[in-house]
Amino acid sequence: MILYGLVKEQIEARQRARIKRHEERGLHRGRELERQEWLEWMERRQQAEDAGESFTEPNPAEKHNGTQPPQE
Repeated sequence: MILYGLVKEQIEARQRARIKRHEERGLHRGRELERQEWLEWMERRQQAEDAGESFTEPNPAEKHNGTQPPQE
């Protein structure tokens, strides 16, 4: 019975560690994707500005939270 408890504890500790690693990897990947979205948006905004065109596309934060950019 004691051996069962020790083995169970070790298995659960490994599972917790694995879950933590996956969560950290997911957070890191999410940050990478968000950074990439912003870089692409800034590139499109700069291209429109260089071409003298208006740029009304909401930034990535506004897209995700549903807010609207200020109207001029």
